[in-house]
Amino acid sequence: MKKIIEVGIKANTYREKRNFSDLAVEGYRFKKVIDFYKFPAYFYFKLFKKTHPRWLNLFWRPFFKKSHIYHFFNAINCGNQPWVTTMESYLPRGAHVYGLFPSESKYICYSVERVAHRSCKKLIAISEWARSTHISYMKSFPNQIDEHMKKIVVWHPPQKLLIQKMSDKPINKKLTFLMVGADFFRKG
Repeated sequence: MKKIIEVGIKANTYREKRNFSDLAVEGYRFKKVIDFYKFPAYFYFKLFKKTHPRWLNLFWRPFFKKSHIYHFFNAINCGNQPWVTTMESYLPRGAHVYGLFPSESKYICYSVERVAHRSCKKLIAISEWARSTHISYMKSFPNQIDEHMKKIVVWHPPQKLLIQKMSDKPINKKLTFLMVGADFFRKG
């Protein structure tokens, strides 16, 4: 029997399903695992009615059985277990430009070091824009930019082809746009 590699995931919402957890990859199994930061983040949300920007994007699993590797979406592993993350802009997600808010500086530096750490195996940007945005963000960290550059790749979210070639597409002279949804700017 072939060995199954367990890939631990922090969440299994639309973002994870769309980009990696719903892919049928032989020999891999995605499993949602408990994140220690989920608990203080929950109480913070209940108390202040907003998400905590740091706890939302960090992952820590110190006391539980480890997965072979972790795969996150916009999150950073605080442990030494191997991990990859798929990102839609730059990491740390939601942080401001380094130095703009001194209260974020320690968190930003910690996150940048974690991505440069040997436990981080890949940064998967979902677009060329996400890759270039992360590289631009890293200009404030010249000591780590090379390590980030080695790890970053662009993998567009997989999707089924609706047409095989451009000539199969019906073309009208009129172009109509319709916007649906509350998170327009997140949709890319």
